[in-house]
Amino acid sequence: MTQRYRLLAVDMDGTLLDRRSQVDPVTVRAVRAAVAAGVHVILASGRAPRHMLEVHRQLRLETPIVAHNGALVYDVGGQAVIHHEPIDLEVARRIAQMLKEHDPAINLHLETQEGVVDRWNVETLDEGILDSITRWKVEPPHSVGDVQRLLSDEATRVSKLWFHAPADVMAAIKRRMTAEMRDRIATLAFDDVTLTILSSGVSKASAVEWVATRYGVIQPEVMAIGDDLNDVPMLGWAGLGVAMANAKPVAWAVARATTGSNDEHGVAQAIRRWVLRPTGSPPAGPIGTTHRLRQESAG
Repeated sequence: MTQRYRLLAVDMDGTLLDRRSQVDPVTVRAVRAAVAAGVHVILASGRAPRHMLEVHRQLRLETPIVAHNGALVYDVGGQAVIHHEPIDLEVARRIAQMLKEHDPAINLHLETQEGVVDRWNVETLDEGILDSITRWKVEPPHSVGDVQRLLSDEATRVSKLWFHAPADVMAAIKRRMTAEMRDRIATLAFDDVTLTILSSGVSKASAVEWVATRYGVIQPEVMAIGDDLNDVPMLGWAGLGVAMANAKPVAWAVARATTGSNDEHGVAQAIRRWVLRPTGSPPAGPIGTTHRLRQESAG
């Protein structure tokens, strides 16, 4: 029996975007064809809304965007936040205090939402931030040195916070957070020296499910494509989770299908195979790392 997918959730970095952080013309055409076929195509990223709008416009999408790893859903056309799960302010304050107790040099980053405006706030303008500005071609922080003031303001809405720390310090912080805040936060650790913190229960999966419900789309009708740790909940929840050829092992472990890399029009391949020309029932279970190694050795 052929499964029709009515909603497609697509990660950006490492998935939709190639190694130059661009969407190639082949992928643009495939996405637009899916939209023309009546599919709701959703961008789902760890990025802030401001860093997703250009791609949203390029693809001519009319759907909302899932930003900050699911903490926020933004209606681009209506210029409105339609779903937001900020971190509890008391929790954010406790985290800030905890970091200073472990290492006063830790530079805390906050992504806050002020109405429809999303802002990047940091304690200091360090080398890591300057490197990020150059590497990712993003704007400088909107505020420097105002983190504690923001956290003391009851009107502040923190979508996401993150920080860097030496591996040994980070390990100690993670142990303490697990012991004290296990049920109040969700964490993402892409490496041993960086930690992203969201409100409890927040993920790309939770936000995509919220959007799907808004459109009257049920879980088996959702297809998701991704490549990294923050895509894992979404890939596992969707009716069909598709991992990129360049995906991390954690993404391969939960995906039920695979496609080409982000430099091989992998998103376009997946759209043609499972959205525009469905080839039958989706795979029965996760493809697993073993299958990935066989695929890599074959070509």
